[in-house]
Amino acid sequence: MSFHKRHISNDQVIEIYRTQGNQAVIDWYTKGVDAVVTEDGIASLITDLLGLTNVDNTAKWNMISEEISDESIKKGFE
Repeated sequence: MSFHKRHISNDQVIEIYRTQGNQAVIDWYTKGVDAVVTEDGIASLITDLLGLTNVDNTAKWNMISEEISDESIKKGFE
């Protein structure tokens, strides 16, 4: 049995979101991985949002989508 660690960058999050959507981003953080290592910024923020326990899944989905969309616009993607 092996331990799977995933490194996630801010640009990677934006690219997955733009090409595959919000669910693909969430799956990238949660499916088939034992540990996530993130870059400071949006990648780290998503980890924090996914860990919120006092927010329902729909609200998390919306917050993640909004944050990535805003970051994408800041970086010049439209």
